[in-house]
Amino acid sequence: MHHLNESLSLKERVRLSHQEAQRKLHQKFHEPWGQLMKTSYQNSRFAHQVERFACLYTSQVSNLALFSSDKYYRPSEDFMQHEFSIFES
Repeated sequence: MHHLNESLSLKERVRLSHQEAQRKLHQKFHEPWGQLMKTSYQNSRFAHQVERFACLYTSQVSNLALFSSDKYYRPSEDFMQHEFSIFES
């Protein structure tokens, strides 16, 4: 029985240690928003949308300084091979 109590005590100490480490980690992020790009160990919905829809590549953000903040960026369309015949005249 003593061994069982030691195991439970160790399990509780590990759980509390993990809980404290998570608390300290979360304190390092924006207080109300937390980690915008993660929800636990997975990407957040916001991160998924950024990854999927906001593929704007530049070597540095200052390259966008001359564009209006209202500019809408969208990728060129990807056509499938059979769609090219539609555009041929």
